[in-house]
Amino acid sequence: MIDDSARTQAYRHAILTNYPLFYGKTVLDVGCGTGILSVFCCLAGARRVYAVDASGAAKFARAVAAENGYSDRIRVLQCRAEEAELPEQVDVIVSEWMGHALLYESMLDSVLVARDRWLRPGGALFPERAVLKMALCTAPELALETGGAQFWRGVYDRYKVRMTCLAEVEERRRWSDLPARVCALLPEELHSHAATVCDLNLHTVRAEELRELRAPAVELQSFGRAQLTGLALWFDVHFPGGDELSTSPYVTETHWGQTVLPLEPVNVDQDSTVQCPMVMRPDPKHPRNWRFSVDLAVGDGDSRTIQWVMDGTG
Repeated sequence: MIDDSARTQAYRHAILTNYPLFYGKTVLDVGCGTGILSVFCCLAGARRVYAVDASGAAKFARAVAAENGYSDRIRVLQCRAEEAELPEQVDVIVSEWMGHALLYESMLDSVLVARDRWLRPGGALFPERAVLKMALCTAPELALETGGAQFWRGVYDRYKVRMTCLAEVEERRRWSDLPARVCALLPEELHSHAATVCDLNLHTVRAEELRELRAPAVELQSFGRAQLTGLALWFDVHFPGGDELSTSPYVTETHWGQTVLPLEPVNVDQDSTVQCPMVMRPDPKHPRNWRFSVDLAVGDGDSRTIQWVMDGTG
């Protein structure tokens, strides 16, 4: 997303300020798109960049390389990263692989395959670490509607016909397969400090670890009295040398925005404790979609398991 200046400038700054890692070195750009990161690598002095993309954007990457005078240094391969064959190992891998909530429709699996096949021992990754965070949210327009089960319980009062069996069905349905939503939150719509859901070291994480990510001890404390309407997710990625790209509501908006897991409105007081241990996993039928499950408990109340799905419809 070249028009996402926060994203593009973060990569540009991270690459150019780390020019000693690139000067005279070989680079693999996984999912290169139209090739802007490959050009940044050449500006930092890379001797050779292997730019890999399976889509038709690869032909534009070749044109961009030529227009900037780097046809001799950028070699574009139109194929999946898993199928790419390089003549040598590389010193650096760059990739903008992240998706909404970090892993929705992400290319991280492809990056890990490339890392294991082509990155020299001691090589650099851009980014090298990814952190998913969560906080309480109070945006009123994101709240779930209430009252479905209560409607069926009230049928007897109106018509003297019992339909509580349907209320039980509604209760089960109401807390599963809820749509996760992507939006741009205002800082004042966050109602707690952020907790870390997962912290991935991209040098060591294995693809099989991404099949199920667990955060068993997530606890959030409300800033004050309010009505909670959701759990907000965002991510930060870190580059060598200390540069960071954040999708937090507190910084410049990016095309990723934030992901909200909507709740029915729930009232909290100052310093109310919200327990929300989370499990994340790809959908077994559609692995690029992601499922979230939280055992939510407010204060001393009982916990309730709530499940959301992120499938591009929210």
